[in-house]
Amino acid sequence: IDLDGGTIRSVVKGSKALVFPLHPVIAEVAKRMPRDGYWFPARGGREGHILSASVSDQIHDAKRRAGIQDPKLTAH
Repeated sequence: IDLDGGTIRSVVKGSKALVFPLHPVIAEVAKRMPRDGYWFPARGGREGHILSASVSDQIHDAKRRAGIQDPKLTAH
């Protein structure tokens, strides 16, 4: 995240780096987050970041609890 430039860089499939405009809400959150390391660290004492499958599972469970049945609404 480049707070001064107002952009966020993401590495996507094929190791391709893309740069997007940084939403002001995310910029405010970023100011309170660690400059180094993971914003979403692994749980259970594991090294690294939380697994994407874990995030997807959490969102799926939240959808189910909320009674949302639209199959087009996914974590992706």
